[in-house]
Amino acid sequence: MAARSGEVIQPEYGLRDKVHEMWQVQSLGEKRVALEASHAVAPGAPEEEIPKVVVEVVVGEPYKELMALGAAFGRRYEAPVEVVTVTEVPYQSPLESDLPPLPTEWLDRFYGRMEKHQVPVRLHRVLARDRAHAVLSFADPRTRVVLLDWKRRFRIQNLLGSYVDEVVRKSLARVAILKYRGLGEYRKILVATAGSPYATGEVELADAVASFTGASLTFMMVLPPNASDAREDQAREYLSILNGLTQNDAELLLVRGEDVAGEILEAGRDHDLIVLGATREVGFRTLFGRHVVGRIADEVAERAEGSVLITRDPGFSRRLSGGLLHWIWTRYHRLRGRPVTNSDSIPHSSGLGGPQFDRR
Repeated sequence: MAARSGEVIQPEYGLRDKVHEMWQVQSLGEKRVALEASHAVAPGAPEEEIPKVVVEVVVGEPYKELMALGAAFGRRYEAPVEVVTVTEVPYQSPLESDLPPLPTEWLDRFYGRMEKHQVPVRLHRVLARDRAHAVLSFADPRTRVVLLDWKRRFRIQNLLGSYVDEVVRKSLARVAILKYRGLGEYRKILVATAGSPYATGEVELADAVASFTGASLTFMMVLPPNASDAREDQAREYLSILNGLTQNDAELLLVRGEDVAGEILEAGRDHDLIVLGATREVGFRTLFGRHVVGRIADEVAERAEGSVLITRDPGFSRRLSGGLLHWIWTRYHRLRGRPVTNSDSIPHSSGLGGPQFDRR
């Protein structure tokens, strides 16, 4: 169609489209590797090569849905679930070697639920000076994901400087944060993806939850209102290829809007769980650490009516460090045959359970 006099002609395929295509190709490559590696552990592999899932729970607080997600990830990765409860001790007080026993009713309920999920579990009780350091001490190179619960309001002033902030910044493993709204079981899951190479976990973890719970999946992408037709075609192809990589078929949703968080929230009204990756916007606030998981993720978690799961992968430099640590870790085990201890915490671990549960 011919342009009118004075009308600005937009190129059909510009530099921005090429950049987004490059991001999406890289994102698909990383997601493909991650999804295909979900069952990459060889039968009979030594313990130091077996993956694990780490979940922190607080005794006395609700944990049912948190542990359901932990079991879903354990099932996907064929990994035991390491459950950590931390008792913080002030620096002016000595670290004691004994902890009061956990309530029998709590233990019976906990092991009963995990036995129902049929996922191996090990319960660790830790006395520590610092809660974040205690959780991070379990996040070794074998860890596929560290799962945390956040019960306070999802606001920047609450997250900054919290133990969750420290775990997210320092973890060499993927971190997932659940903001549970108490709406019951997950039946419909919305996965908001930007096609960015910086977040690879949202699709992988959502697919694991869908396989475990039988929930339906919807893959969503938000485009700017003025996005070119070429970019829209790229986005549709990206979502379609992504759908082919997962174990569960997904509905594909492509919308246009200026307010990305608002569009996700609107679509999320019909879903029980929204899953999205932490974003890495570049700006004055992010340069100075003003967002723990990104502005969009912050806003969605704070305003959503249903539950929200935010995933954060370690940075590229941390991935390189993680690979080096894995090399060192594996050889250390083979040479020494014993784990590294943390001098700032005293672990009290039960045996591995499900099918056999050790209730010590």
